[in-house]
Amino acid sequence: MGQQQILLLVLSVVIIATTIAVSIDQFKNNIQTSNRQAIIQDMYNLAFLAIAFSKTPASLGGGGGDWNVDRFYDYSGYPRTPNGKRLVTKNGQIKITSNAKGKLIINGYGTEIGFDNTKSIRARIKLADSNDEEGVFTLIN
Repeated sequence: MGQQQILLLVLSVVIIATTIAVSIDQFKNNIQTSNRQAIIQDMYNLAFLAIAFSKTPASLGGGGGDWNVDRFYDYSGYPRTPNGKRLVTKNGQIKITSNAKGKLIINGYGTEIGFDNTKSIRARIKLADSNDEEGVFTLIN
């Protein structure tokens, strides 16, 4: 009877250890997915705010039809990183740039390490005018 009890004890320990390992992995995946969704939501909020800023006349504190990134950073109300090049949210950091073609590019960097276990979670949104073939919003993960 002693060997059966030891075998049951060893089997129980193996099952419990496997369950704990699987649970930790699931928890880690859930955190990564949640951070990715949260930073993308922050980016969408900033994209809509950027559209409002661009359409607001400059005399009222807006962009007056322009994507002036420095003025938009002030307009958004989000705090900046110490170097002033990114906005800080509770889900990560967001960098906004505009290019010569009139597109606004919003890059988001999450606080968690991504699924590749080497780089932080990243996403990109391109804002273009409605006449562009890419459309107004393009989300690139």
